[in-house]
Amino acid sequence: MPKDQLRDIIEDLSKTIRTNNSFVVFGDIGFVEIVFGNKKYGLRHIIHRRFEERIQKTQVSIPVKQSIEETAVVLIKAVDNIRTAPSKALKSGNTWEFRKDGIVAIVRRDRTNKYRYLLTGFADNRDKIKEATVTIAAVNAKYRYTPEFADLYAQVGAVIASDFNVSVPELDVNC
Repeated sequence: MPKDQLRDIIEDLSKTIRTNNSFVVFGDIGFVEIVFGNKKYGLRHIIHRRFEERIQKTQVSIPVKQSIEETAVVLIKAVDNIRTAPSKALKSGNTWEFRKDGIVAIVRRDRTNKYRYLLTGFADNRDKIKEATVTIAAVNAKYRYTPEFADLYAQVGAVIASDFNVSVPELDVNC
């Protein structure tokens, strides 16, 4: 994937979280809106659930900083998957998955507007957890030291600090 497209995704995610707004990407089902949302849907919901799963409900102790970095990278890949991976309709008929590189983006038709699709979740593909781990590491290694990624890290960290009342460590950007 060209570097500028991934940077655009990172910038769009940061801006959306910072401004409590949305942006749109085009996938094979049409336009998908990426909304900030709240604890029940959208990016805030995804960040909240990922933190719960990685920190609060796990047997393995994962540092907060690592959880934020992984969450930021998986958000980036989930949005990229909507653009580049083929969709698979799920049984409900209102939900689609976009699977690529071990990451699954979950999109559903908006309940209030049948022409609107929303990113509602993402997951590490359980069958391809090793592939997801490699993907997360590769994107993190390539973009971690960019100002765009530092901004996204700060925005994801701010949501986590707000929702869970935890201290968020600064991203170390020294090479």
